[in-house]
Amino acid sequence: LFEGNKVTGELEALSMGIRSCSRLTKLLLRFQGNQITGELETLGKSLQSCSQLSILEIALQGNRVTGNLDALGEGIQCCTQLAELCLLFEGNKVTGELEALSMGIRSCSRLTKLLLRFQGNQITGELETLGKSLQSCSQLSILEIALQGNQVTGQLDALGEGIQCCTNLAKLCLFFQDIQITGSLGELGRGIQSCSKLAELHLNFQGTQIQIAPVLGEWSSGLPTALRRGILQFSDRQVTPDQFREMHRILARVR
Repeated sequence: LFEGNKVTGELEALSMGIRSCSRLTKLLLRFQGNQITGELETLGKSLQSCSQLSILEIALQGNRVTGNLDALGEGIQCCTQLAELCLLFEGNKVTGELEALSMGIRSCSRLTKLLLRFQGNQITGELETLGKSLQSCSQLSILEIALQGNQVTGQLDALGEGIQCCTNLAKLCLFFQDIQITGSLGELGRGIQSCSKLAELHLNFQGTQIQIAPVLGEWSSGLPTALRRGILQFSDRQVTPDQFREMHRILARVR
């Protein structure tokens, strides 16, 4: 755990070491705020030897890591015992598509915690693939996906269908501002209504083409009764004054 130091070097040597540790059950790599370089592919390949992992956290935010997300997804696909997966890559230059990562997540049916913080990278792909992967993650209790500033496209509806399978969710955070996704809150709302244990909800769709109307009324009657904290963020052009008042009325129910 080397947060906020001035650690340098490439990921390759570390990845070679990890590859030799095939019995690992917990791996925490917290290097945020250092000066680490290298290709993400080497780390992904090392994970193919770690099939017994139950907890994996890779925190590289604020470094200079490059490379393709695909190899990391292939590595995670071998880690079928994972209960917690946290990939925190804010502010690097990671490329690749969501599809390979989504395939990896689909293999991890025991996940209870999934954090994907990729803001400020160069990731592409369709949101639908991520939504389909969530259909295999019915045990999730914490889900956070941050994709702002990437080149992700697609429909929000498929993500809602995936969340509908995650009936044990207690915390849901989606940060999708300034990406080219479309759709409406309707399907996502139906997914959220399936999460009766949901206590914390944070949605940020500023700068997207997500349609708000006419589903706010459905949300008003369908929010989980367990909800204790709710934050909904949209651009001014997405929300009329009447819709803003309706949102305020909905969130006023949250205690």
